[in-house]
Amino acid sequence: MRRLALARTAIENGLPLAQAAAHAGFADQSHMTRQFKRTYGLTPARWTALTAASSPATSRTKAATPSASLQVGRCADLTSHRVAGLDR
Repeated sequence: MRRLALARTAIENGLPLAQAAAHAGFADQSHMTRQFKRTYGLTPARWTALTAASSPATSRTKAATPSASLQVGRCADLTSHRVAGLDR
């Protein structure tokens, strides 16, 4: 979990995924992506896109689209189902 937290922080700070993986101690980007998806239910690229779409900085520079808001909500719903074990 510690490496994934480091990777998320690096990605949030704008590092490319391959550099974030190396920074966090993963063997390569593919290794990080597999672990990230297994833990969070999303690939790092999808997570980055969703968090960028919902960040306050984005909403100040351009209007958020309804579809982006729905995607973020749907992502949260899917994650809560996975955590609860309801996706089986």
